[in-house]
Amino acid sequence: MEKFLGKWKSTKVENFDNFMKAMDVGFILRKAAAMATVYLDFQKADDGTWIIDWQLAFKKGQIRFQLGQEIDAVLPDDRSVRLVPDFDPATGWYSELQKGKPHDVKVERWITEDGEMQELVKIINKDVQYTRVYERY
Repeated sequence: MEKFLGKWKSTKVENFDNFMKAMDVGFILRKAAAMATVYLDFQKADDGTWIIDWQLAFKKGQIRFQLGQEIDAVLPDDRSVRLVPDFDPATGWYSELQKGKPHDVKVERWITEDGEMQELVKIINKDVQYTRVYERY
């Protein structure tokens, strides 16, 4: 998971508006969120706690977790969820299961050979997803 450490900014997103519609996000927030650059900062504390600071043009927040331990979290779209973070060392993928209303969501992130971070976000039990690409900054 150490390869995720550092600061990332989004450079490309696909199918985000359809995803947000399926998540019952209103028109104005959808349009503002679609235009915003997402910034992520992956950190690891001395005690092994992982920290992800996130920031959009109009919001910021943080999640702190131990891999595999379910936590309460508030997401950028203001959803309160039970979040289960995980890392698969065989694939190098970091994932989050976000349990909450209106739908449960699976987030998967991985680093490509050219150093970009790819993000795939899917609504569980629906055929709706979006992808986002990040680069280090």
